[in-house]
Order: sequence, then structure tokens, then C-alpha cells
Amino acid sequence: MVNSIFIFNKDKRVVDTLSNNGDSPKSPFFDDKYSQHLTTGAETFEFSTFSNDRTSKYCVVGNYVGFKYNNKVKMFQIVESSEDHSQGGVIKTCYCEVAGLELINFVVRPMEMPSANVKQFFESVLQGTSWALGMVDTALSTVKTVKIDKPTNVYTIIQDNLQDFNCEIEFRVEMSGPRVIGQYIDIHQARGRETRKRFEYGVNVSNVSKQIDISELYTAMIGIGKGGIDFKSIEWLSDKPAPKPKNQDFIVNPVAYEQWNKQGEQLIGVYENTECESEAELLQLTWNALVKHSEPKFTYNVATEMIQGDEDEILIGDTVYVIDNDYEPALHLSARVGQLDISFTDHTKNECILTNFKDVKSGILSLETIQAIIDGKFPISGNEILDGTITGDKIGSEQITGTLIKADAIEAKHISANQIETKHLRAGSITAEKLTTGELITESAQIKEGIIGTAQIKDGAIDNA
Repeated sequence: MVNSIFIFNKDKRVVDTLSNNGDSPKSPFFDDKYSQHLTTGAETFEFSTFSNDRTSKYCVVGNYVGFKYNNKVKMFQIVESSEDHSQGGVIKTCYCEVAGLELINFVVRPMEMPSANVKQFFESVLQGTSWALGMVDTALSTVKTVKIDKPTNVYTIIQDNLQDFNCEIEFRVEMSGPRVIGQYIDIHQARGRETRKRFEYGVNVSNVSKQIDISELYTAMIGIGKGGIDFKSIEWLSDKPAPKPKNQDFIVNPVAYEQWNKQGEQLIGVYENTECESEAELLQLTWNALVKHSEPKFTYNVATEMIQGDEDEILIGDTVYVIDNDYEPALHLSARVGQLDISFTDHTKNECILTNFKDVKSGILSLETIQAIIDGKFPISGNEILDGTITGDKIGSEQITGTLIKADAIEAKHISANQIETKHLRAGSITAEKLTTGELITESAQIKEGIIGTAQIKDGAIDNA
């Protein structure tokens, strides 16, 4: 939980602190909201405090605020401030944007990066800025040609290429004492964790709506690159995601075709990338686009309710589960936390917006399935039936047949076995070559070897053959 906020001057040196832990009783903070957005990596922070000589001096537009969240230092620039005088005094409110947005003020002139990976791309566009490349996820492998045709600010260039590189970014800073000594952009293949956090209708979900759209569903796709180039000359064999023969200007998703073809005809879409000059790269990018359009587009709107403590358990990008068993069939979805709004002073204002919904298969068997399995296994007959394998301490059935039967208690209408060992035995009739029991209750028993070991026998008839 965040209890303190650092106030930085324009040189990014700490000059004051707002605190709710008693360190600055005249300068607490409240009515706060920290918002994170997965798609862009953008973050905002707004808060209020009492207006006094300290806050009026340092909580001003152009200065910075920061705090430690999830073991990382987050920093924001104050871009708006306002004051309101009411019966409780003068309240100062500040709206702040993540410091990474200052990359808008740095411009990259026309250039081209042929066959660049994500590390090369970020290192190139961040040259000459106050930001540097931080952690790079080693799972990222996309290579593409990046061409900048006109002077463009760095922040826009980054946002325009995130989807092509299939990555997600996070801004953070590092401090030494009261000073910021480094500003970094971390590159993730996917932020967050697979938490298995459940959002279930009637528990912490108040509404679930679902829409299905197949207007942009395709089973094959044509690719067009710069100057109208195609990938006819490229062949994909069995080591690729799908076969693609030479002299074919489209790529087919066989799974989508099997399910969605129209009387044997392909549903063909077109992917166009005016910057791509490589036929091989164009084929890969077209395949990536086809995969995204090979299934119906399901749109879900889930109204979640975060309870106290969730703000410490849920992170942006986390994969969670959404369950609504009132749908037919029941909705079991995985989803990612696409936007997270947290208040450090009022948990009732916490909210998460879910995105990237995917249908998942439940690994839990229904009661009907479990019963069918049980019905298919009983009655049991075999060479050896051991207690614990079936029910733990009791075997009950109409008829039990086996070579060796062991259990704490056995109840059946008829038991037939070479050897029976049990503490308690109740049966209508018993046929056994050897019987060892603590208590025997039966209407008829036939003991072939003439050996009966028992503490108590209650019997209508015993035949010692």
C-alpha cells in the first residue's frame, strides 16, 4: 500500500513529501486515483491535498510526483492543478501524467531501420532522449522494417509500432537518495501474471454482456506490401504454421477453413502494409493478421467489483477468469486486466476493466459426468480389491467377486472370494476358502478349508465342507 508521495522539482530531485503515515500531518493526500493502461503503457495519477505554504510551493504544474509501487518507482509530471475553497479549507487537486509522455518533446527525423528487432528499434528511437531501454523480454523475436517518413515525436513512433512487435511497455525510474538517476522503458511480451483470480457473476461481478461478430472473419488472406509486392515466390513447408505453395498469393488457415468455409469456398481478406519491402516478412505479417481474424469476434462487457485487498493482488496485464454459469452454455473465460484504477486511500473506488477475453475449457467434471464414471465402474470384480482403492474404509455392493478382498467393512448380498480379510462382514451368503473377520453376520456361509477364525459369529447356517 502506498502511504507516501514524493514531490520532485523540475530537476527531478525530491523537495517534499505528502504522507498518510504521520510523517507529514499537515500534508496528507486523499481523493487519489492511479490509472494504468495495458495497450499503451500510459499511466495517470490524480490526488488532492490541503493547500498550505508547502503544497502551494511544490505541488505546481511542471513539477513531478512519484511513489513506489510493486517494487518499482513510478514518476508523473503535474500537468494540471486547481484549488477549491469550502468549509473544510482550501483543497488543492493535481492531475499528473506518466513522465514517459515527455518523449512527445523529442523528435526523430526521417530514417529507415531494415530488419530491426525490438531491442534495436527502441535503442534507435530513444537515442538523444532522457530515457533508455530497460529490461527486454527474451521471448520477443519479431523482426520488421521500420521506416519514418517525416519528423515524428518519439512517443508516437513507439505507440505506432507496439502491435507489430507484439510487445507491451512499462515506464519506471531509478533513484539514488533524493535524485532520479535513470529513466527506463521495460519491454514485455506480456505484462502481468496468470493469477487464476476468479470474477464470478453474483460474487464480484454484477453484469456480463456478450456480443458475437463474424463480419471480419477470414479463412485465408492476401498480403500486399510496399509497391504492391506479394509473397507468391515464398514457400512454407511443414516447419511453418501452415502450408503455402509457391505461386500462391494468399495464405490459408486450415483450421478456420474447416470450420467456416462457405460450401468449400475460402473467406479471403486482404492485409496491406505499405512499409514492408520483404516478401518473407510480408508473409509472416499476413499470417499474424489472419490468425487474429480466423475466429468470430466476441465482445464481452464485465462489470467487476474489487474488494479490499484486491489492489495488492491484481496487477495490470494479469490473466484472470470470468465465470457466469447462468449462460447456456456457461461462460468460462480467461481475460486480461486491460485497465486498472486504484485508490490508495479509498478501496471502494478501485476498479479493473477486463480485455482480451478467451473461451476456456473447464477442467472440473460435472456431477453428471462423475456419476457416469462411477456407474461404469460398479459392480467391481477382479483378482484383487484393496480397501482405499474404492471408498477408503467400506465396500458396499449387491455382489462382490474377487480372488482377494480386503476392507475394514464389507456389506453385500453375496460375496465370493478365495480369501476375505475384514473387521466387519455382513452378507446374505458367503463362499470363501479362507475367512478372517472380527465379526461375521450372514444367513449362509460355506467355508471350504474348514478354517474359521472369528471373535463373534452370528449365523443362520454354517456349512463346513
